[in-house]
Amino acid sequence: MNIWKKNISGHAVQFQVKINGLLITDQMIAAGAQKTISSTDMLGVGYTDLLVHIYSTLGYTLDVDVSARQF
Repeated sequence: MNIWKKNISGHAVQFQVKINGLLITDQMIAAGAQKTISSTDMLGVGYTDLLVHIYSTLGYTLDVDVSARQF
């Protein structure tokens, strides 16, 4: 699975991804930046619970794009 995210807002945002309850990433994305993370289902159980949590630590309005694709 690939998860792409772009922060269009003028302030940094925090980006967390949990897959099947396991925290995969918790990272800051700077204003105007974009990042892609990849995850492979090594156990063959599938992605039954995907949680994407995007938030501002300072309370700013968010403007982000997120796309997730499973292959």
